[in-house]
Amino acid sequence: MESNQTDESINIQKDLPYSTTILIMGILSIALSWSWGIPGLISGWLALKLFRRAEWIYNQNPEQYKTAHFLNLKAGKICSIIGMGISGIVVFLILVKWIIQAIS
Repeated sequence: MESNQTDESINIQKDLPYSTTILIMGILSIALSWSWGIPGLISGWLALKLFRRAEWIYNQNPEQYKTAHFLNLKAGKICSIIGMGISGIVVFLILVKWIIQAIS
């Protein structure tokens, strides 16, 4: 008895590369945004760079990857954007404070 099944007929979905890393870095960008803002900006920027790469990989063959991993990818992107926004505000407020102190 020969099995005529191919890899395509088995349809095993793989993990999407970087999806968990992007989610963790996005959450870290929010958490680190309150520590002078710079670490939050860096981790958010890195998460967005990895997001672009992972999204490109996913769009090449979406049915090959698990849906939950794509949702992690999107959540990580949202978290990194929020973290970068908060970090930007914190950096701006610190700069304003320094300028006001320098003028006084």
